Amino acid sequence: MQASISRIEENLVVLNKQLAQMEARSAELQREKGTPQVATAPATHVQAPPVKVVPPPDKPSRVAITLTAGTIAIDDEVVTLDELRTRLDKAAAETKPTVVIQASKDVDPARIVEITDAAKTAGITQLGVTKPAAI
Repeated sequence: MQASISRIEENLVVLNKQLAQMEARSAELQREKGTPQVATAPATHVQAPPVKVVPPPDKPSRVAITLTAGTIAIDDEVVTLDELRTRLDKAAAETKPTVVIQASKDVDPARIVEITDAAKTAGITQLGVTKPAAI
């Protein structure tokens, strides 16, 4: 972005120089022809407006929760339900994460509901449930 701004500023300098040269040549031609000179306004120099460079927004965070019959894991780290709630609260306070729950076939559906409720209680609104490919 900064390179584009620099090129625009360079082009403005070149255009201002060309404008000044054209005005000087016009005045010279009018003197040669003996025609009365027309009063002209001084050259207007154009300046690029200040540009504020804004960094792109951070990539949205993603929390991957894997459920098997007896374990809960966040990003491959086994945790208790209370630890999961604490981590979800922290993630929701820092960013607006997307939570993806991967549950194996042997997981009780009530357990999935319990995890989604924990995410919603933490304030997480983007939530998905899928089956993991490797389980």
